[in-house]
Amino acid sequence: MEMDSENKTIPSIIQQAYEHLVLCRLVDITKPLNWYKDNNVDRLLFECIVKVPSPNKGNIPQEVLMSVSIPETFPYSGVQFYPLSADVKGFPHQDAESGKLCLPDERILPLDYTRLVYEVNWAKEWLRDAADDNLVKNGDPYELPDFSRKQIPSYQRINAQIVFQENADSFKTWKNYIQKKFGIVRLIKSNIIRAYFATQFFDDQNYIIRENAFSSKILHNGEQITGYWIILPKIYYYRNRPPQTYKEMEELTQQHGIDFYHVLKLAWQYNNRSSGYGFILIGFPIPSTYGMEPIEIHWQPIIFKNLNTEQENKSGKQARPNKIWNLLCSKGSFESSQQLPWISSINVTTDRITARGSFCDKIINKSIAVIGCGALGGIISEFLVRGGALSVSLFDHDSLIMGNLSRHVLSGESIGDNKAMLLASRLSASNYLAEVNGFPDKIPLDSTASSEAESAFKQSNLIIDCSTSVPAFEWLSSYGQEKNKKVISVFFNFYAKILSLFISSNTASCYEIYKDALGCISNGITNLTPEEYFNEPSKEEQIIEGAGCWHPTFPALNAHILILAGSALDVINEHFKRMEEMGLAVIIRRDAVSVVDGMELYPSSFGDLIWSKIYP
Repeated sequence: MEMDSENKTIPSIIQQAYEHLVLCRLVDITKPLNWYKDNNVDRLLFECIVKVPSPNKGNIPQEVLMSVSIPETFPYSGVQFYPLSADVKGFPHQDAESGKLCLPDERILPLDYTRLVYEVNWAKEWLRDAADDNLVKNGDPYELPDFSRKQIPSYQRINAQIVFQENADSFKTWKNYIQKKFGIVRLIKSNIIRAYFATQFFDDQNYIIRENAFSSKILHNGEQITGYWIILPKIYYYRNRPPQTYKEMEELTQQHGIDFYHVLKLAWQYNNRSSGYGFILIGFPIPSTYGMEPIEIHWQPIIFKNLNTEQENKSGKQARPNKIWNLLCSKGSFESSQQLPWISSINVTTDRITARGSFCDKIINKSIAVIGCGALGGIISEFLVRGGALSVSLFDHDSLIMGNLSRHVLSGESIGDNKAMLLASRLSASNYLAEVNGFPDKIPLDSTASSEAESAFKQSNLIIDCSTSVPAFEWLSSYGQEKNKKVISVFFNFYAKILSLFISSNTASCYEIYKDALGCISNGITNLTPEEYFNEPSKEEQIIEGAGCWHPTFPALNAHILILAGSALDVINEHFKRMEEMGLAVIIRRDAVSVVDGMELYPSSFGDLIWSKIYP
């Protein structure tokens, strides 16, 4: 690392922060703050010594030399700390390649020159905790070791992800394979998202161990690829650090009776012709919290160019496999000192996908049909799928037009295509476990509907009508009552100010509940006047989007539709949690006026429940 010869100016607030740190005498400065060339990039750096009590449990030296990097955007960006001693590497909460410390949440720090002192104190605390073997404690959430690859050559980087499913139940199966075992894994490369899905695992005798189910749309027409798996009792090579090189991986697997280079050659020479890559999934057991027993297998993939690619790169199809292999192992990408090409992976079991929030089980485990995929139906469908729904069938005969774009979740690259089918394709990429299918059909289905559409509709046990078609609504209500299926009707009025929501009961159809609610409104039983609810817009208020056939539509902001759709699903979710068998009528009004100190200000834009009724 050399001092920058251009002698660039140090920003004044960084100079002030550095001088404040020197005055505080928290560390011994060994190299002053200045611009330095670091990997051909100009960086503001200084070096210092941090003293640690010695001897200690972590075997950290008494004096730790630290490089401190301050970004030009300080104090609005965090400072980075890099121990320069090999004895301070491989700990939890530390980058495996560079050794950079992972410090607490920087959002709580002051945004002024004093920030540097706070962060230096955090670095000192990190070192003390590492010395005391106290960086993680029993009961802390388990954190995977760092597999990130920032220093690997760009030609070896693969911008993709392996997707798998593992939980406590599957762990019972894998317990028998945790040592001295390897086998084959079948993956499918998705055409929709940049990912490879691990669908089948086999043992070394080609007997199937596990199968994983993912959305059929994500896997449709995807390339099947074969790789290998290895399970190790632990992944740590040094302290909390996984293997970084081929040599380290070879040594780790040898400890458990596995010849890594043998498995590597099998994966490398497998005929994944189209993809040009080989895969090895390295599995290891993990707990949910530190100090607890393991509960599942985590798979961390290694990906590399395979024999097909190497033959083409060397000298065409005449290149001998063994010769190429020997060259790769002696002075090529598989040479022992080369960095392991780890790539990212993710476990997508239902509890992981819904961890940040989901609808109740009584909704997500139903087969749901959404009728009408316009502005309201599109948003409701998206909320359902992202909220964990596992089976959603969409029905709409309309195509996407330019006028839809201001309020629809779909975008303009597919104008002219069917809304339901477009929406199903989009939402399939939002929930890897959900079966989302779109059908270009009206309800009730006629003889032109496909057998797939008919089957999907018949299998649905929750029907949500967003069509605004009165004939469709009446037919769906009768159908739901006859077939014992739950029917929900959702619609809003002009300007999307009032949302109506009706849910059938075990004894009353959705249409019957709707008619009763209209009677309550007409007779003044609700907090809503008949004039407000039944108001018919004038022709002047309706939207005519241009010359041609006159098909007026309603004015409403997309934000208002989203607010009402969210309010409706919130009500539906709470209703299903508590009284799924009951019926419900709900009227929600947007634009409740905010009043502050007796003055009417702006509309709140949130939905207020103004009337509801439960039906047995």
